[in-house]
Amino acid sequence: MATATLDAAALAQLLHIDSEEETANAVIYQSTAEQYLVNAGCVLDYDDKLFKGLVISMVSKLLSNPDLLTSLSESGGLTLNGMIAQCRLAQQVNAGGSS
Repeated sequence: MATATLDAAALAQLLHIDSEEETANAVIYQSTAEQYLVNAGCVLDYDDKLFKGLVISMVSKLLSNPDLLTSLSESGGLTLNGMIAQCRLAQQVNAGGSS
């Protein structure tokens, strides 16, 4: 069974966050990243190291540059897009589905 949660304390530790305010912001961005990945065809699964890494990477980027949510001047980059596609396909294969 897939682990569908990463608690705020674990998120703060992975992102090296010390303050409650920044942790609260990270939790909001975590929900955004999770929904983005689910909408991209990935399964919400924190046991999947690639999924977990993608969420952490996206949250980190949003914390350092919150304007990414409203500005189209910067994208996630080819590496992030490739990792999302790889995560989606690997999860489909592991679930016994086709690509």
